[in-house]
Amino acid sequence: YPDKPMTRGYFVQVFDDAVENGLTKISTNSNGDTGSANKPVDRAELKGLIDQGQRLMGSKDYEGAIRLFNQVIEYDRNYLEAYRMRGISALLIYDQNPQMEGQKLYTAQFNFDLLINRGSSNPDDYHLRGMVFERQRKREKAIGDFRTALKMDPNHQAAKESLKKLGVTP
Repeated sequence: YPDKPMTRGYFVQVFDDAVENGLTKISTNSNGDTGSANKPVDRAELKGLIDQGQRLMGSKDYEGAIRLFNQVIEYDRNYLEAYRMRGISALLIYDQNPQMEGQKLYTAQFNFDLLINRGSSNPDDYHLRGMVFERQRKREKAIGDFRTALKMDPNHQAAKESLKKLGVTP
């Protein structure tokens, strides 16, 4: 148990880590921090982990990629690209096996929600969350996110195609 009361935000971080890594990998020190003693010291090392994760994604090892993105987030909770890549990996796992991997949609949504709630100006984050909503059969939310992506970038081809797929004029 932490030495101080657990805030809602800290609880969400611990819970997300537990879901992604299993409860045995979560350890809390007396400061209430989760983390590793072997933290990279600079952004170049974190970027290296992101690059490794993207290579794993390219070879369809999405679970391995998620583990690397989790490491980046563990080291730097503000490294937003790690959340984006983790969300994409979770979405790809779901797409490979929707019946067995339904929980990955919630993982993907959590990551895209986090990016958007932190003020993302990347239209891809809205488009990707829209894809999650579409798979969750939340059509109106999906359409809203696809339209937001198009407002941010009127030439966002993927958002145009997603709207057309839903029978909506871009």
